[in-house]
Amino acid sequence: MAWGSVRSFESGIFHFVTAALGGDGSDGAVDILLVGMDSRTDAHGNPLTEDELAELHAGDDIATNTDTIILVRIPNNGRSATAISIPRDAYVEAPGLEKTKINGVYGEVKLDTMTELVENQGMDPAEAEPQAVEAGRNALITTVADLTGVTVDHYAEIGLLGFALITDALGGVEVCLKDAVYEPLSGADFPAGWQRLDGPQALSFVRQRHDLPRGDLDRVVRQQVVMASLAHQVISRKTLTSPATLGRLQDAIQRSVVISSGWDIMSFLKQLQKLAGGNVAFATIPILAEDGWSDDGMQSVVRVDPGQVQQWVAGLLHDQEEGKTAEVAYSPDQTTADVVNDTEINGLAAAVSERLSAEGFAAGTV
Repeated sequence: MAWGSVRSFESGIFHFVTAALGGDGSDGAVDILLVGMDSRTDAHGNPLTEDELAELHAGDDIATNTDTIILVRIPNNGRSATAISIPRDAYVEAPGLEKTKINGVYGEVKLDTMTELVENQGMDPAEAEPQAVEAGRNALITTVADLTGVTVDHYAEIGLLGFALITDALGGVEVCLKDAVYEPLSGADFPAGWQRLDGPQALSFVRQRHDLPRGDLDRVVRQQVVMASLAHQVISRKTLTSPATLGRLQDAIQRSVVISSGWDIMSFLKQLQKLAGGNVAFATIPILAEDGWSDDGMQSVVRVDPGQVQQWVAGLLHDQEEGKTAEVAYSPDQTTADVVNDTEINGLAAAVSERLSAEGFAAGTV
């Protein structure tokens, strides 16, 4: 294996130190928080070029929204992994803030910290920026830990450019669309059927939420599909033994990924090889209402119950140890089944919905 190449990953990756992480897997699993930032800079704070912004359909907004939040649980036995998606609009308690959408926690705390340091304490903005960023990261880590009941051990952050670069480094990603898609806000423009997307196309695919039946929740599903494909490519023997592929990954990661200090990437990649048989499942935290409202009635949010989420996550670890990861990830009682009759058979949708309910699925729209 090209482990010498893997070792060289770490020298150029941007690391940060935070006291908000655990780091030892003492709760029975190693928990990794993966965060996708809606940022227009690279991992070192350098702004993207005009050509890069145009290719990514990123616009020129300055944003720090965390529009992708995924908690990866790997039991200490290392035989399976579950990637748990948290919807960006999940309405949560956050340290130092009123209840808010989880994708805004990082940015709100960063802005509040910058205001305090620069305007109230007279600190130079360049000096205050790293402290404000650290405060934002810590707040998000703590919020996810409070919501899920787990101790986050490691953290990785990637921006828009990074997602595209890593996808390209792995040779793109295959998806299958039932219908053609054209949604100019995200840049999504794809024919129906199987196709391989390059990095910028894959970014448009996972960022689209307009013109989708369930908006952000459908976007979460797309993120999971792409992440599953990329994960299987990363942990495949072909990828880990290819110096050329590892070299492309190294370049992409060093430019675009931020990780917590003390995370041994080589050991982690070795551990991932145990998952090469396909023991990676994707799931979304249970929700109370996908079309809820904030307490002040001013924002559309996804309502969640932290107690329910924590119970579900705790059960997930037990079932991972028992080898039932996929069953938990796609547990029927956590899945609402909407049924549409696209045939000329009267009553077929109702009959299918009734059968799904008998199998434990929550009945949806018929």
